[in-house]
Amino acid sequence: MNPPGSANCKFCGAPLVGVPLHLPLGTKLRDGRYSVGRVLGEGGFGITYKGGDAILKRAVAIKELFPTGCTRRGKTVQPTNPILQVNFSRMRYRFLEEARLLARLNHPSIVDVYDFFEENNTAYMVMEFLEGRSLGELLSERGKLEEK
Repeated sequence: MNPPGSANCKFCGAPLVGVPLHLPLGTKLRDGRYSVGRVLGEGGFGITYKGGDAILKRAVAIKELFPTGCTRRGKTVQPTNPILQVNFSRMRYRFLEEARLLARLNHPSIVDVYDFFEENNTAYMVMEFLEGRSLGELLSERGKLEEK
């Protein structure tokens, strides 16, 4: 645990305040094939961006493995505590395995996975981008949904 008011992490030296956690708009990934746009959502394990595929000229969703407890140095993701540092490579492996599994599925209720790769010391999943409301927004609007 860092003392209150610390400017840097006592374990890795990473800045604790003023560091952007999201990739900057326009960041290029996969040798320029994908471009990062606005943040669509974020949670305990990652950040999802709206992006673009320069080759196929279409919008995509790009999910970045960025667990709570990480920071960013430039574009590079860095775990900031010893426990996360030990588990981060396993998390990255499991993220890529999930992407590999999802890419093999074909179901109207599951978005298509187009690509997945490692870069910036983390992993990315490139998926079909669908316009619309999130499940959370739908639940807020309608309340509990019936099973069907």
